[in-house]
Amino acid sequence: MTQKNGRGNAPKSAPVKTPQSTSKNSPKNVSKSTVNKQRPANRPPVRGSYESQSGRLKNAPPTGQRRAAENSARTRSSGRKRFRGGNYALYYVMGAIVVAVVFIILANTVLFNCAEISVLGNDKYTEDEIIGRSGVKIGDNLLHINASDAQQNIIDSLAYIDDAKVKKSFPTKVSITVTEAEKQYCISDGGVTAVISRKGKIIEHGGADGLPLVKGFEPETTEIGKWLSSKTEGKTEIPAEIFEAADAAGLKDITEIDMTDKFSVNIIVENRIILELGPAEKVKSKLLVAVELINKEIGKDEYVTLHLNNPEKVPVQNNSLPRQSRPVSSSTSAVSAVVSSSS
Repeated sequence: MTQKNGRGNAPKSAPVKTPQSTSKNSPKNVSKSTVNKQRPANRPPVRGSYESQSGRLKNAPPTGQRRAAENSARTRSSGRKRFRGGNYALYYVMGAIVVAVVFIILANTVLFNCAEISVLGNDKYTEDEIIGRSGVKIGDNLLHINASDAQQNIIDSLAYIDDAKVKKSFPTKVSITVTEAEKQYCISDGGVTAVISRKGKIIEHGGADGLPLVKGFEPETTEIGKWLSSKTEGKTEIPAEIFEAADAAGLKDITEIDMTDKFSVNIIVENRIILELGPAEKVKSKLLVAVELINKEIGKDEYVTLHLNNPEKVPVQNNSLPRQSRPVSSSTSAVSAVVSSSS
């Protein structure tokens, strides 16, 4: 039976509340931030449903698959970083190329133009003559100046220049140093007497007073400014070898060299002493012996011939008396016998 209240109405029944789970681990109470905290920073999101009690994902991929996914994510991330770094390197390379191109253009047009040319060692020729023959001009770009060609232009066009050096001093200076020729001997061919420099250059005709005369050279040309060479093979170098050996041995006052036969070369000293060298071999050792004999054993008024084919045993012939000779043993350091001028 239903009981009524004082007003005659039946009491209202209280609404029945369905108990709800208050578990903290219930999937409905798990926020997105909580899920993100549980997931590693580099781990990609994994699809699946949560268990109601443990909060773990249902149907989660196995551990191996998760690791593969993580590695793939790392690879993509590092690739993006490398790609960005590669872009910067490309910019640097392009910038360097632009700078280099600009520098090359400026260097060939503005930066290294010649503003000063100096000349050293000149006596017979003026600075303007030497600079003009070199081909180098004020305003020329130093990068375009060929120093070797300039040097050869000077040597070939100026007879009294035996050697020339052209030096470029960046950014704007060129210096020219010349070595002027010195007269050393003369040759006679076809009625022309040509004066020859120490380096073998024909520097003038005539003016051979006091110079040694070289006979039998047979020059190819006697044109001024050309380098001396012989028509006969093996003769071109003989005069230079003799004068170089004479300087080393201390032999002075050579008046004539006869090289008509290159295997029997004769030198005349002071117009009275004949040195028969034979072939032009071991010239220095032969002249050392000759100097020793001339200084110690031969009188200043004697006319003699020294046969120097064998420097170890030198026959000495007295030319002031009837033809005779006496062998003299000698070395480069001492003479062991005295040559008598009497019969």
